[in-house]
Amino acid sequence: MNGSFDGSKDWLVSEIMPKVIQAGLLYEAIVLPKNVFSKLSARDTITKIKDFELRQFDDINQAKAWLNQGTEAMIG
Repeated sequence: MNGSFDGSKDWLVSEIMPKVIQAGLLYEAIVLPKNVFSKLSARDTITKIKDFELRQFDDINQAKAWLNQGTEAMIG
């Protein structure tokens, strides 16, 4: 993502995330954008999402590794 997504932050927090959590999403990894303003906007949104396992990463490989750990734990 490039640029700000300020117009969609409230919609994401109040409409989308509750629905995907209710549908069974257990956790999510967010790879933060490189642009400082986009990163600040994303972090602001992330802090508004409560009661859900959501982690932020600067690197996609770290995000994938964290997601794979959760998947392996579920499989056993």
